[in-house]
Amino acid sequence: MLFAIVVCCTRPLQAQDEPLPKQSDSIYFLERIDSLKAVYYNCRNIPQEYEIAFYTAVSHYPELKDYTIEIKPKFLHFTMAARPATRLFSNRNSRVYRIYTNVNKNSGGILAATLTYNQKVGIIGHELGHVLDYTHKSLCQLINTGIGYMFVSYRRKMEKNTDLEAIRHGLGWQLYDYKDFLFNHSGVDRKYLKKISKVYLNEKEFKALLPNIQNQIIFN
Repeated sequence: MLFAIVVCCTRPLQAQDEPLPKQSDSIYFLERIDSLKAVYYNCRNIPQEYEIAFYTAVSHYPELKDYTIEIKPKFLHFTMAARPATRLFSNRNSRVYRIYTNVNKNSGGILAATLTYNQKVGIIGHELGHVLDYTHKSLCQLINTGIGYMFVSYRRKMEKNTDLEAIRHGLGWQLYDYKDFLFNHSGVDRKYLKKISKVYLNEKEFKALLPNIQNQIIFN
């Protein structure tokens, strides 16, 4: 059973914004892009093809408004990845956090640039969940996270909780849209899907959580 893998957390967790509808309105956020850029003034180097989706997603993470976040194309084996990039020895507020987006056409996965606006919001929302986690960690904790990520059990726990973070921040349906496309409509190689399904929630598991999410639930 799906809920056999969840336990109660001791600290209260609350969504930071009203959940977006199943299909977010890009025009609404396009009309507010300048004001969002002013609020999230440290976000930089956001490629045009991700700009509206990025600011839609980050607007649901008010905790990140003072952190430096950027997006950079890179050859990857998966669609996107978030990492602390530079100034790691500085205090947490001074670090640069980078979301890498795949440009490797032979990776077997999906190129993020080919996704719809709604799907981009979802996967960027997931990566921002990673960024939020990194902002809470010291350098030693970041190193331990990097070591732990080499183990499937640790990676699965981390990615599940990051999916959950996106739901808490109101981006659940957008991330579900991405997962549904990835698993059911993308034509991605089945071996690739089997590999990532060992780590991430699949679309059925994820959808089951959406109407049932509670503030105190966290994967363990």
